[in-house]
Amino acid sequence: MMYAVAIFRMEHAMSLGFLDTIPHVFLWTALVAWLLTFVGMVRSIAAGLSPTS
Repeated sequence: MMYAVAIFRMEHAMSLGFLDTIPHVFLWTALVAWLLTFVGMVRSIAAGLSPTS
């Protein structure tokens, strides 16, 4: 995320329009990674709470 913010700020400071998509890709990639981590954590907790047969 830190690199996305740095690229975003550099793109605006130097008017480098071709860098515009990179922070958006980093943001969505990070959000998907956090979502998958959260889903895995919830599944792990749910599996620990469910009774075994």
